[in-house]
Amino acid sequence: MMVVAIVVSIWAASRRTVERKTLVDSNAGVVFWVVFGVLMLVNVTAQNTIPFRAMALFWCIGFGIALLVVGIQSSRPLWIGGAMMVAASAAASHIPGWFDGMLALAWALGFVGPGLVLALEGTNGRTAAI
Repeated sequence: MMVVAIVVSIWAASRRTVERKTLVDSNAGVVFWVVFGVLMLVNVTAQNTIPFRAMALFWCIGFGIALLVVGIQSSRPLWIGGAMMVAASAAASHIPGWFDGMLALAWALGFVGPGLVLALEGTNGRTAAI
């Protein structure tokens, strides 16, 4: 699913003309690629030793941290999304019966919420580039 999302994002970005590309736009792509690479390496190497719920928590916290880093550099909605993602992930650890639901909520708050805010806000002449 993640690979499909990345391919669709690259395809959609290539269809638009770039009016202004900033260094932060490039850094955002690098941050997410590095987080994805490190988490995939952990996932592949430790899949038989770490429980699947812990791995789900690693993925959620990892991308929450990536949103925080990119958000601190450039975007308040991404920063807030990252903070909510990390907070929901931390809450999931303390509520075992709602673990899966809390992680789903974390992904929704972290990515869907800021995505909707940024999509409705407009581009202001900028476009994201990976």
